[in-house]
This record gives sequence, structure tokens and C-alpha cells, in this order.
Amino acid sequence: MAGQYDESEVETIQKMFSIERNRDYFDKAFYQNDMQSMRDFIAEANKYDDRDKFIQEWLWRKEGELKTRTQLPPTSLKKTDSEIYAMADKNLKRARESLVAQMLTHDEFGKQN
Repeated sequence: MAGQYDESEVETIQKMFSIERNRDYFDKAFYQNDMQSMRDFIAEANKYDDRDKFIQEWLWRKEGELKTRTQLPPTSLKKTDSEIYAMADKNLKRARESLVAQMLTHDEFGKQN
């Protein structure tokens, strides 16, 4: 618990990430979602011992994403990373659950336990 980020540290990270951001119309279209995505990710990563590594990797990924943006997001994609992930993962989650259920009820040769 002692190593977890508190609210002031999250705000500091957001301020650092906000340098040279939210200045033009194009970036303003993404800015609030990026900040919420960061908050969501830090809240999730805070549970793990490797939180620093995870957050650093998230920041590198997001910076790369910023550099490749060429179009404004359509309304359907004006969502945070976690919202988009939840939409994409919806069908995959059912498939994973089914696969795990089969693994628990069948042996390695396909015979039912």
C-alpha cells in the first residue's frame, strides 16, 4: 500500500503528461479522454507491485499513439481506453470463459472428467 500512487501523485503525473498538450483544436478532441484513460490505468496498475513499470509502458504507448494521430475521432470512438477495451473484450471474455470451463471439465485427451 505504501508504494501506491495517491491522488496528488496522479495529478503530478497528469501535469507532466500535459506538457505541450491541449493547445489546439485537434488535441483538445482527445485530451479529456487521454486524461481519464490515464486515471483509469493508474487505478488498475496501482494494485500491482510492478505499477511503475506498467505506467511507464502506458506513457510510452500513449506518446506513440499521440504521434500517429492524423484524424479526429468519430463519435463512436470518443471513449477512454478502458471503455474501448471493454467493448472489444466483450465477446472474447465469453470465449475465454467457455474455454476455461472446458479445460476444467475435460482432461488433456478431451475426455469428460
